[in-house]
Amino acid sequence: MGLTKNIGMYHLPLSLVNWSAWVLLLLGFVITAFLTLSFKSIEDVKTQDQVSSIGKRIQANIEAYLHVHEEVLKGAVALFEASDNVDRRECNYSACSLSMY
Repeated sequence: MGLTKNIGMYHLPLSLVNWSAWVLLLLGFVITAFLTLSFKSIEDVKTQDQVSSIGKRIQANIEAYLHVHEEVLKGAVALFEASDNVDRRECNYSACSLSMY
């Protein structure tokens, strides 16, 4: 008679008991790997959305900053066009009176 192990009322061959333990271990590894990859992909999507949102806010801030500078340049052009003789003092006063920040 071969090697057997008593499990309750059943007598199973020892090779079957060892084999089933390895199958369960392998199944546990497969399930763990699947869940890990699933959660990782979900977190990657969340991270990508956050980075995209931050990038859009940075872009909007830069565009607003450039718009302010565009308005300053338009004002300087208007100053030069409105005056026949603009000296350094008038230009400096005009630029210093603007609050860009």
